[in-house]
Amino acid sequence: MRKLYRALNGSLLCLCLCLILGLMLVTQRSMEVLQTPSSSPIKELSRLQHVYQWKREEMKFLIQQPSAYVAPHDPILVDLILADHIRQPNQGPKSQKLLDVIKDPKIEYGGQYEQSLIVDKHFQGKRNGFFIEAGAWNGAYLSNSLFLEVERNWTGLLVEANTKAFEHLLALQRRAFSFHGCLSISNQSAKVTFDGADVFGTIKKNKSDLTRGEAALEQNRAGLDKNHRSTYVVQCFPLYSLLLALGNPEVDYFSLDVEGSEMDVLRTIPWDKVRIKTLTIEVEHSDAQMITTFMETNGYSMVQKIGKVDLFFVRNSYAYVAPHDPILVDLILADHIRQPNQGPKSQKLLDVIKDPKIEY
Repeated sequence: MRKLYRALNGSLLCLCLCLILGLMLVTQRSMEVLQTPSSSPIKELSRLQHVYQWKREEMKFLIQQPSAYVAPHDPILVDLILADHIRQPNQGPKSQKLLDVIKDPKIEYGGQYEQSLIVDKHFQGKRNGFFIEAGAWNGAYLSNSLFLEVERNWTGLLVEANTKAFEHLLALQRRAFSFHGCLSISNQSAKVTFDGADVFGTIKKNKSDLTRGEAALEQNRAGLDKNHRSTYVVQCFPLYSLLLALGNPEVDYFSLDVEGSEMDVLRTIPWDKVRIKTLTIEVEHSDAQMITTFMETNGYSMVQKIGKVDLFFVRNSYAYVAPHDPILVDLILADHIRQPNQGPKSQKLLDVIKDPKIEY
């Protein structure tokens, strides 16, 4: 028995020694690898460029698929949008076409119901602001942003899916970024079918998905002749992705007029991550009460009804603090939350417990 015990001890000792030697060899080899000079910076840069280009091509494929989800804040997506989908603003003097538009008395460049004049009054003639106009049409006719650009030197983002209208918009050479496509109604980047029905154009939906207002609008489209209506595929991006591509600027004014899809677009916006001060939202083909309730829930007040179709919303406070801000969290704990009693039960609490009238 003793011989067997000694033999086992010897075997265990040998095994331990082998493990120790193995670890020493692995450690030595690891140190050698760490001390070996890395590949040249040029080769590493080339490798990273190849990886980025591959991911970029993959992203180009993904954003065309209706079932493929890409996070709105994905950095590859944001870079792709800026490089391939957003047209830069005109940095030179006003084009002759734009000057002709400004002089044309038939062009109401203060907005259909003077929306931009109302916004201008709210901001007390502020200069160098930033706007978004979704449903920008040809950049001139009934534009809700042109007055602010021309008279107050604002810039912004113009979004229009109608191909012919967008071509006219580009010809004006406006001093704003422009995107030929639509705002996503599902919070994902994808190509969708667009019904280019003159000024009533919108994303094509199944009849079963249409709201009452959209169904009524569809009847208006049905009366258009073929020269004013065509169907084609356009690219959609979430508004948040487009804003990130521009550096997520503070938005003074957002004009949303997308022929019945307003509520769908509003639901995609991460309100805690963007800074939008005011909005005019067309509700002619949408549920005005639903939109009002939604906007109030997200910190806005409806301050004016413009004409028969638009609602003007203003953010309750321009000073936005993220809910997860560590300073805010510390302040709440220090100044607003009372600490629990760590001692024995108070006499008042004991009296409550003993009181038969109190069903605690």
